[in-house]
Amino acid sequence: MRSARDLAAGRVSAGGIAFEERLTPGLPGVTGDPMLLEQVFVNLIGNAVDAMPGGGRLTLISGAEGASDNGHGDGRVFAEVRDTGPGIVPEEVPRIFRIFYTTKAQGTGLGLALAKKFTEAHGGSISVDSQPGDGAAFRVTLPVRKGD
Repeated sequence: MRSARDLAAGRVSAGGIAFEERLTPGLPGVTGDPMLLEQVFVNLIGNAVDAMPGGGRLTLISGAEGASDNGHGDGRVFAEVRDTGPGIVPEEVPRIFRIFYTTKAQGTGLGLALAKKFTEAHGGSISVDSQPGDGAAFRVTLPVRKGD
């Protein structure tokens, strides 16, 4: 997620978007292709920036899911990309991960579909929490690498 953030830093700054990080230190690693996982977050961060053409706040959050004795949840970690854009209307939510579905004039409908495919290929899941007028939060959950 950090490398995707770095790739998008210019767009975030140029868009007048405030940036906030709430990343949990010491999380266990995940198994997978770093380039594919980076692309998941490049797509999510890019969509967040696109959703806030007049500026706003982009927040990156990470942590462990559940509770356990080792402090690393139930063997899953999450990373969340939140924006303060206009949000997604409830009727759109079931369609946003479909290939070629887009609400953008210049969109291809590939970004979220690929993010979902790459996340699921790594044994993870992706979800969205959004209400019109209240921004959107995309959450990627991945299993931790065995032995971490």
